[in-house]
Amino acid sequence: MSKVTLESWFPTVIGYAFNPDHDLLSAKLIERCHRLRSKVKSGGDYWLSSATYNTSDGNHDCFDDEDFSQLNQWVELQVNSYVEQLQIKKPIMPLSSWFNVYDQGTFQDFHVHPGATISAIYFLDCQEDCARVIFKTPKNNMFMLEHEQLN
Repeated sequence: MSKVTLESWFPTVIGYAFNPDHDLLSAKLIERCHRLRSKVKSGGDYWLSSATYNTSDGNHDCFDDEDFSQLNQWVELQVNSYVEQLQIKKPIMPLSSWFNVYDQGTFQDFHVHPGATISAIYFLDCQEDCARVIFKTPKNNMFMLEHEQLN
């Protein structure tokens, strides 16, 4: 099993992990995402980049999709590892999951997830020269977590 690596950013701690089963999962899930894209209306009606296809806004919750269950379980294990390493009081319960499909020229707006304390991103497919993920501090926009011990 992989271990979540922690880095402190402004002073938010960003965790990341690499899924050792990614190659086994990705082809099937990429195909599933493209099938859903052809029949499920895109969410994000009020996004700046309304051309970015996504299943947010309740249009399709991947957390309830059996095809995504193995990936969702792996992500949940990584989040639990992150929580444990930071000594955050449990439980942290997953709420929902969606996917975005980026075409050339599309992007994701800066945003936070109101009501969420931890968020995760999983990349099914991307090229080395694809757009970057840029984080801004969520310090004033997200809930404070209780810790067993401050770190």
